[in-house]
Order: sequence, then C-alpha cells, then structure tokens
Amino acid sequence: MDKNINQLILDCAAKVLRINQTTQAKVNFEINGHVNAIACHGFKHGYESAPVRYYNGEKYHESDYMPLDGELANSLWLDGDGAEGKLKELLTSLNALEKELIESAGTKAENTEVDNENHE
Repeated sequence: MDKNINQLILDCAAKVLRINQTTQAKVNFEINGHVNAIACHGFKHGYESAPVRYYNGEKYHESDYMPLDGELANSLWLDGDGAEGKLKELLTSLNALEKELIESAGTKAENTEVDNENHE
C-alpha cells in the first residue's frame, strides 16, 4: 500500500481519537485488514443524543455522522481507484466536524456564562 495512504489512515485515526477525547462526539473508525477497507461513522453529540429508530420493537440509535455515506457499505476500499483522494476528503470532513463541535461547545459555554451573570 502507498505510503501516502498509510499516513492518511493514521491521520484520520488520530483525528477521530482527538475528537472522541475532547468533545461529546463518539466517532468510530474501523480498519478491516481482511478486505483492505476502512469505515467511519458516529454520533456528533454522543450516542444517547443521536436520532432513534425502532425496528421490530427494538430501539436503535442512528449515526448522524457518516462521511463515507454513498460509498458501498459506508466503507472505503483502500486498493480502489481514488482511495487517496477519498481519504483526504475524509480527513477534511473530520477536521470540519472537530471545528463545528468546538465552536458549538464554545457557544454553549458563552450562553451558560451569560445565564449565570443574569442570575447574579
């Protein structure tokens, strides 16, 4: 496998770890060596805050972050044409998600401070 692809996989995995550690998001990043593919999906505001769907009476939380939506099985085959470009797009999407979540958390913190000041 190409060194650029390997590095992009590591960059995406590191970004997912950082997002999961610094925000309420729960993003899954899976590497499947058996079929040489990756998958990435998750919950922007945590599992419990995700949209819910009932199937056969069972409650399931649906991923609300699916950057590989449109790919076969929401996975990216690493030996396919354009894999490097798609990994770059995934990393861009992860960067945008992190920025969105940080800005959202900042806005919530500012609103909480204003509420606290109004109650004093």
